[in-house]
Amino acid sequence: MQLNRLQAIRKSDFSTDEEFYETLFSAQGLERCRAEKDAAELSAEAAFQKGRAFETGRGVPQNDEEAVKYYRLAADQGLAIAQYNLGVCYNDGRGIPQNDEEAVKYYRLAAEQGYAPAQFTLGNSYYNGRGVPQNYAEAVKYYRMAAAQGLANAQYNLGICYEYGRGVQPNAEEAAKFYRMAAEDGEGKAFPKLGVLSADGKGMPQSHEAAAEFYRTAADRGDAIAQYNLALCYYNGKGVSRDYAQAANYWRMAAAQGDAEAMQMLGVLSEKGKGVPQSWETAVTYYRMAADRGNTVARFRLGLCHENGKGVPQSDKDAAECYRLAAVQGNADAQFHLGLCYEIGRGVPQSDAEALKYFRLAAKQGLSDAVFMLKRLGESV
Repeated sequence: MQLNRLQAIRKSDFSTDEEFYETLFSAQGLERCRAEKDAAELSAEAAFQKGRAFETGRGVPQNDEEAVKYYRLAADQGLAIAQYNLGVCYNDGRGIPQNDEEAVKYYRLAAEQGYAPAQFTLGNSYYNGRGVPQNYAEAVKYYRMAAAQGLANAQYNLGICYEYGRGVQPNAEEAAKFYRMAAEDGEGKAFPKLGVLSADGKGMPQSHEAAAEFYRTAADRGDAIAQYNLALCYYNGKGVSRDYAQAANYWRMAAAQGDAEAMQMLGVLSEKGKGVPQSWETAVTYYRMAADRGNTVARFRLGLCHENGKGVPQSDKDAAECYRLAAVQGNADAQFHLGLCYEIGRGVPQSDAEALKYFRLAAKQGLSDAVFMLKRLGESV
């Protein structure tokens, strides 16, 4: 209707440009006023649905600014889900300037009405100190509210709080209880947690078999941590029969999702020919992939490959560089081997002082070879 009305105003119908533009702008202003009046008269639910339509582009062109406008209309009428969605818009800076404090304001309004997603998200705000001062006790308070309504991710986060003593006293039994609730309500991340607690016998009976089943449930849903842990079960024969091929299978799944530890273990399997064909070249490929993602064990083992010419050309310089990179990240084996490099000047300039420095770093982490070396040199840890 607006388009037809404005199209009916033609310049040829007016004697002067001034008269034409005055009439045109008056018509546009009238239409704008009518549109704003119509919007203001929408019910909270209707305004919310219109906001959702603009946010998703369902039936109208997608427009975050318009979504915010209608969410605000609904939020001002007290609709909890609109208050929550408006908070999310502030949190993400979508359709409105990003503002953590305003996000928390609207989460709180919705949470006070018992809206579980808002209670959970407000808990996250307190947990992470975003928009409010960090306060684990307040986070627990809101997680508990949402968890009581069956929100699985709130139950999971409560499990985290009880496991690590954040906002509550550490309590493995309570952690297991909330992880189990979350798992039953469909939170996949809870299954690996239950697996770890089962394997360690914390908060629940110790059982490697139960741990393997928890890991399998999550692994089959695509959880990389569970895939890694289930592979470890197969590698060590804990809770399942030892099967290196199955270990390789699950580590491949985890590695495909970017898990650096899984890549490192695939390197070990390739190096030793367990469950996969023996290949130093393949081992080096996996070690390099894992090392590039910050895995210090892989970086150290890549150094060993360079030192011994396995899968790569022999190079003392490259070996020492791999040891150095892993050593500065705290890997004790790399610190010890870098100390050996400095002691005899292999790949680096000879330096007794640097050798002692790295022997001591490794010894302080309890590496027996480093402790023995210091004793042999007549030095203390």
